[in-house]
Amino acid sequence: REAVIADLFKVGEEVAAKIIELDLNKKRVILSAKQLTENPWETLGLKTNDLVTCKATKVSEEGVKFTTNGITGFLPKGNFGEKQEFAEGEEFEAKVRVFDSEKNRLLVSMREARPKVERKPKENNEVNKLLKNQEKIGSTFADFINLDDYK
Repeated sequence: REAVIADLFKVGEEVAAKIIELDLNKKRVILSAKQLTENPWETLGLKTNDLVTCKATKVSEEGVKFTTNGITGFLPKGNFGEKQEFAEGEEFEAKVRVFDSEKNRLLVSMREARPKVERKPKENNEVNKLLKNQEKIGSTFADFINLDDYK
């Protein structure tokens, strides 16, 4: 952690930062330079089916981790569509499936949306006839026994 901070800042350098915490007992001040910038999760506002350009950052057996518009998302393997192989650094376009700015969650898909097929039951279907006949039967267990025998 110290090596990363040393790479970003030099002793004596002036930087803009936000005070996160003041602890007078421990004589400690916690600062954040990152919190001065906008959070892309709060400003992006993606919606389902929006098309986004993604850049693969990590390819695994489960899918592809990518970045787009300053945020990180995931393309699950089951949503690859026709394209089955990706390389790190490769750019691709995908549709937003889930965008949750509160949980910092972005899932995309490259599969084509399947049209919904409306299915109407056929009147002459044997199963429908059987179900209609079942509705007419109204027997209960009490119909088969004589309750007067148990008084």
